[in-house]
Amino acid sequence: MLIEKFLDYLQFEKNYSSNTLNAYKRDLIQYNKFVAEYNDKLKIEEVNYKIIRSWIVTMVNNNISNRSINRKVSSLKSFYNFLIKTETINSSPLKAHTPLKQSKKIQVPFSQDEINSLLDSDFFTNDYRGILQKTIIAFFYFTGVRRIELITLKESDVNIESSTVKIMGKRSKERIIPILPKLKRRLYFLMKSNLNSMIKLHQTIFLYQKMENSYLRNLFIELLMNILSWFHLKLKRLLMF
Repeated sequence: MLIEKFLDYLQFEKNYSSNTLNAYKRDLIQYNKFVAEYNDKLKIEEVNYKIIRSWIVTMVNNNISNRSINRKVSSLKSFYNFLIKTETINSSPLKAHTPLKQSKKIQVPFSQDEINSLLDSDFFTNDYRGILQKTIIAFFYFTGVRRIELITLKESDVNIESSTVKIMGKRSKERIIPILPKLKRRLYFLMKSNLNSMIKLHQTIFLYQKMENSYLRNLFIELLMNILSWFHLKLKRLLMF
């Protein structure tokens, strides 16, 4: 099947992550299902732009956001480019497609003073979980890494002496990030913490066998809610004066 060949290409030649592969797979299966319902005798490589446009209109009518639709169409565009590369088709049915307009997101970042105030507060517990939460927040804020990059970080990636950390990014691309003294102290303290009951998984700093990915994913959600609660409480106290 052409979709499976494309996914193999992304996995073994492009070295895409499992999360990215799953996103491509979901988009293409959804598209393939639509094509089959439109015309069960039509092959996916024979589809023209008129059918793709009908798929887009269907998603709009189903109240799917323009951002999500553009991502799905982008997956489809990559798929058809792969078919051109493998000489399965001569041209892409999406060559003249224009992405849907997206509303701009307004992002309001936390200031460094606010983050420092949060980390220095008594909002967190004094046990290992509290230490872990503080270090994760500091690492995210002061390095800007992605969630999967933090999860896979190993002790050998951290160089305390040179105050740097090696990050393995998308497609196995390495980059070296300097770390501030405050973050360095938190990392050092975390790595030297008493972990008698924790068995390290592949020498990672933040992930342990008893945790697994699902634990950290839930922990990230909990952290975000806690941070928002802390800032909401702080704002509420200021408004009382």
